[in-house]
Amino acid sequence: MTSHGWDFDRILRTQAVDVCREHLGARWRLAILLNPELEQRIAAKVESGQYESADEVIEKSLELLEARDRAPEAPAGKDDRPIWEVVSEIGRSVPEEAWEGVPTDLSKNLDHYLYGVPKASE
Repeated sequence: MTSHGWDFDRILRTQAVDVCREHLGARWRLAILLNPELEQRIAAKVESGQYESADEVIEKSLELLEARDRAPEAPAGKDDRPIWEVVSEIGRSVPEEAWEGVPTDLSKNLDHYLYGVPKASE
């Protein structure tokens, strides 16, 4: 900082970054030091042929993280019961007269009831 209160180093760095942005476009090179285990995991993904480069592995990883960050959080009292218990409870909440309208051959002829295909032979 000079006696006039100007931080010329900061100003020059800012101007240099602006110039680089103008001339290099949006793509920047960034060196990141990774621990050896992460380097090996990334290299294994590339070597598997599943990804073309380390950049692609990192890009896909970031996309997954961003998608997870955008996803709504799980509700506070998450139900850990087995699915059959949940379905059974829902079934018990349906009035008896509603069950009377369910076809007795529903499981055998589901496609008929959903899509109108001919019924399976008896």
